[in-house]
Amino acid sequence: MFPANVHADRHNPTIGGKAVTGLLLRTAFQGVFITALIAAGFADQFSMWWAPAKTASASRTENDTEADAMFWDALHGGRDDELPNVIEIP
Repeated sequence: MFPANVHADRHNPTIGGKAVTGLLLRTAFQGVFITALIAAGFADQFSMWWAPAKTASASRTENDTEADAMFWDALHGGRDDELPNVIEIP
C-alpha cells in the first residue's frame, strides 16, 4: 500500500476536482491500521505480558476444599447444571 500512496502523491491525483488526502496523513492512517492489526492478532500475548505476576498460595480454607469436592462430584456425576452453584460458594 505504501508504494501506491507515494506513487499517487507524486502524480497529484484529484477526486471530483478536489485534491486527495496528503501522503503524510495517509501514512499515519496506515501506521495506525497496521498497529491495530498487530494488536488484535497478538491480544492474548499482550494480556499475558501486562498481567500482574501470580503468587502461589499453599493455604486452603474449608470453603476451598468444599468447593473442590462439590465441583468434582458434579463434574464426574454429569450434573453440569450444578457447576454454577460451585462458583457462588462464599
